[in-house]
Amino acid sequence: VTVKVWEEENNSYTVLPGDNEIRQFEEVEFLEFFKRGGPRGKTPYHRNLVKRRDRCMNPIHGKVVYDLDPMDTVQNLLDKDVFTWRMRNKVALGVASLLEFLHAKHPYLPYLIRNLAASHIMVDQEQEPVLFDFSMISGGILYDKRNILHEHPT
Repeated sequence: VTVKVWEEENNSYTVLPGDNEIRQFEEVEFLEFFKRGGPRGKTPYHRNLVKRRDRCMNPIHGKVVYDLDPMDTVQNLLDKDVFTWRMRNKVALGVASLLEFLHAKHPYLPYLIRNLAASHIMVDQEQEPVLFDFSMISGGILYDKRNILHEHPT
């Protein structure tokens, strides 16, 4: 089990009031859509999408509980000897398979992944990549974020 926490203070990017709540809501809705199998129960769940167990919303920070036994993120594994070329290839193929799935021709697809980064991909104990950060995903059943730069003045 892994718990993801959204906090208001983060030094790596600006978090404006309400941003985390929207991100968490959209992530939970996105994962729930695939868990239910879509509106007709026929949309498959991809093995490289994280599986949600539960969530907790409160005014200070929200949490989501995932069914995930992680080794580490790809970003943290990149300079470690344990991350072999065989593992790197397996991760690359798994991520490519997931992107192909999310871009499939389907009534509720495709999705646009705007910021796929090594820090958004967890490697589990079976050495499978698992996408667990969906902060800038757009399309499908989610709000279209193509104009996101114009939402918050800097």
